[in-house]
Amino acid sequence: MWLDNVGSATWLAKMLMEMRWAILISEEPVFITTDNPVITVHPSLEFKGIKNPETSLMFPISPTRLLHIDNRMTEPDGQYYPLKTNPGAMNGLLWRYAINAMYSSRHPDYVCDEICADADAQGFTSTGAEGGTRQVKEL
Repeated sequence: MWLDNVGSATWLAKMLMEMRWAILISEEPVFITTDNPVITVHPSLEFKGIKNPETSLMFPISPTRLLHIDNRMTEPDGQYYPLKTNPGAMNGLLWRYAINAMYSSRHPDYVCDEICADADAQGFTSTGAEGGTRQVKEL
């Protein structure tokens, strides 16, 4: 039964192999994972299909490595890119698609602070449920 299902997924494997693969590398263990680790991302935050030119797939393969698959054929394939920014944007997306659990080698407060810092940098408000400003504690 399992082999039948694997055999019927060859269309998906072929589609993924036609995409550009890259690894994002962090010197420090910053990437989270969840109970739903492989996510598809589109700028509209709606699923537009894997072949859509703006669709990306993200899969954290370790706390320091994140597999990024996309359709940017103008960029080189099979590259390793150092993480040059706050990991909050990627971790925020990964956590958003979690079903029940997020796993991290770091305290969740650090992860949340990075996600909030990225949201602040993107121009989103940082108010709490009571309408006050978010308080960040030093750990």
